[in-house]
Formats: sequence, C-alpha cells, structure tokens
Amino acid sequence: MNGLVETLEPVRTVEIYQKPPSPQNFLAGQVIFEEGDSGEKVYGIIEGEVEISVKGTVRETLKTGDVFGQSALVQPSHQRASTARAKTNCLIAFLRKKNQDISAGAKATDSLLLGRLSIL
Repeated sequence: MNGLVETLEPVRTVEIYQKPPSPQNFLAGQVIFEEGDSGEKVYGIIEGEVEISVKGTVRETLKTGDVFGQSALVQPSHQRASTARAKTNCLIAFLRKKNQDISAGAKATDSLLLGRLSIL
C-alpha cells in the first residue's frame, strides 16, 4: 500500500458496521422497502441486483457493490421516496441510522460513508 490509506467501497463499510453482523437474503421479486415507508437503514448489495422504482416505474437497476436507501436518512420525514425490490436473489448488508456502534465509535467512518453516499 506504500503508506497510503486503503479506501473501502461503500458496500464494504456498510457490511462491516451493520448490526446484527449477518447480511440478509432477499429472493427475486421480494420487496426490500416500499415508497412511503419509514427509512432507518442504508443498504449495500453484496450479491445480486435490486430495482428501484418510483410510482411503479423502474428508474434504476443496482448491482453488486452499490449502496441505496440513504435518501430517507437525510429527509426530515425519513420516508422512502422509492420502492426497492430484489431483481435477482440478493445478499444485502444494512446499516441502521440509530446504530449505537456507529454513532459512538465509528464517527469518522460514518462521515466518510455519508460523504461518499452523497455523491451517488
């Protein structure tokens, strides 16, 4: 590494700091969250593809390594503006907004993650 700090991919950061430490499986077609739901988690795709839709129209297909769901965390209402559905069988890591480990012990990593998410 020649003295340089290694940069983690956002999905890896989510995976490291999630509680509980096990990612969650979603079957193809299964809804991860729905438009209008309260949003308390950021998700990272470890394996698979996820479709993001607004008012029933697919707007984006996300793939392994992508992070999603962060918008609801910064909205005053914390409501989801879209629906996320597994396009394929997926393994998804998640990070809760109220995760005590992050708020107490990983502020630098949390800030880095949120900073990287803001440019997505």
